[in-house]
Amino acid sequence: MGTGGLHLHPMFITIANIDCDIRMKTSSHAWECVAYIPIVDADTFPMHSDFTSILHDRVWHACVDKVVASLKVAAQYGRMMADPRGDLRLAHTLLVGWIADLPEQLMISAVSGACSPSSMATTKGFGDGKVYPPRTGQYTLSKIRALFTNGIDPWDIPRWLNASKAAGLSGVHQPFWRDWPFADPSRFLTPEILHTVHKFFFDHPLNWCKVRVGQPELDARFISMHRRVGFRHFSTGICRVKQLTGREHRDIQRTIVPAIYGAVEPDFVSAMSALIDFFYQAQAPVFTDGSIDDMVRSLELFHSKKQIFLTSGSRAGKRGGMEHFNIPKLGLFPGFAFAIKEMGAIFQYSADVSEKLLGTNAKVPFRSTNHRDFEEQCVRHLDRRDKIRFFHLYTTLKFNGASLQNIISVAKPTVTTLHPASEWLSHVVPGEDRRLGAPRSIRNFFCEQDNIDAQIAHHVTKRPDLPSTTIAAIAVQYQLHDIPAAIGDYLRGVPFDNRLSPRCLEDNDHLPFRFVDLHVWHKFKIQHIASLQPNLILPAQTVKAVPPSISHPWGDCDAVRCELSEEQTKRAC
Repeated sequence: MGTGGLHLHPMFITIANIDCDIRMKTSSHAWECVAYIPIVDADTFPMHSDFTSILHDRVWHACVDKVVASLKVAAQYGRMMADPRGDLRLAHTLLVGWIADLPEQLMISAVSGACSPSSMATTKGFGDGKVYPPRTGQYTLSKIRALFTNGIDPWDIPRWLNASKAAGLSGVHQPFWRDWPFADPSRFLTPEILHTVHKFFFDHPLNWCKVRVGQPELDARFISMHRRVGFRHFSTGICRVKQLTGREHRDIQRTIVPAIYGAVEPDFVSAMSALIDFFYQAQAPVFTDGSIDDMVRSLELFHSKKQIFLTSGSRAGKRGGMEHFNIPKLGLFPGFAFAIKEMGAIFQYSADVSEKLLGTNAKVPFRSTNHRDFEEQCVRHLDRRDKIRFFHLYTTLKFNGASLQNIISVAKPTVTTLHPASEWLSHVVPGEDRRLGAPRSIRNFFCEQDNIDAQIAHHVTKRPDLPSTTIAAIAVQYQLHDIPAAIGDYLRGVPFDNRLSPRCLEDNDHLPFRFVDLHVWHKFKIQHIASLQPNLILPAQTVKAVPPSISHPWGDCDAVRCELSEEQTKRAC
């Protein structure tokens, strides 16, 4: 983290058995900043860049070694710790996962940039799509011991560095995980979604599309796309933007395949579609053997089609076209299936959380200091902030006579909350949860309808946009002259298959209802339950149905995809 020439490298820790939905929300306070790791500055220590790099890595490992020393002892022998009920339990603190981008993974695993931090793949094998054996910690340690056996002094930097490069090592001679029981970089270095997937897409596949389609044409296609509420519309295109957030990377991925369709070869579209499918499948919250196989097949399809990026000249750098796919992040994708089977869903191991924590635990405290000896001031800031938060929670509970024990309620709420303190207070002291800085809760529209077993909930405002409008006027304004017949078919229960041909207009007298006026809304909200997490209600999305106007001659309407059962299809309008 850069702060005007000054640097902080915070280190965060959490407990692996906390639910991932809670752990991924920084407002849940599931992470703790345990250290500020010093950074070796090349300006402070002027030397060759290779020497600066090895010194930086060694300092980092030495500092982390001190920070986690007690965790190593507890992992080996166990330590009595109190659980949420106050009962003592013997706990072993094993290193389960470490969220880091590729450069940090290389530093942690103590291997060179020409190797994969988690597998035996090297530069020439990054783009072949093969699944390589894991690069175990014992294998790396054996390489380091071999250098000692050959009589090379680790502080004879030039000689040690040359020998390390030849062995595929970074030059670190004492990795912090060397004596941590069961700690293995090939297992605890989890795939990181933000940089490995989204940043990779922005740096490579998106550039291939820019080269092949042409920047003006690609910008024009994104500018002409339909605007949707809740999603960014790139009104100036995407090619001139130098820096985007992870959310904007996701927005581009949603539409990149239809955006390039018709402007590139079919194989180009197939390869890009397979890669995007792989990205989406890798971020699923729940996996089965079948879904993992589907993800692997998508990656295999991409590799079978990827030659089109070379033959079309799309994969190009500053010096022109390239004839290889030796991209380090691409070499990490074949290991996703193994990581999912070992660690569970990998969407929870994203640096989105650490990037947010970087601001709240480093940047914000730094701004409160006098910029001199700021490390200690930042630590005091974090300590006092936590004390204030706990004091407020304690006084709120005591003032209202509530229990200080957070006993899980048997009646679990329908909506899964992402803020434990907020959920606790909402049960024992209703209304006080908002004062703890909890995120805005998701409005549950299912509670506002009669059918409690429904999978879809709809919501409209109290006041319609067009109150008490005749059906004939609606047909004229929306330029849909078969609305009367469509309403009649719906109320009569005419099956969908019988309405494939144009409807015949009928007089209002023949419609199966007596009223002639309707309320019309130009937009409504639709909410549904997550298909893979039945206890999670997703945020509502806005659907527009705006009639034609001067600004929108053909109207401004959103498309909605419906999946109906056979029985529902017969009754669908």
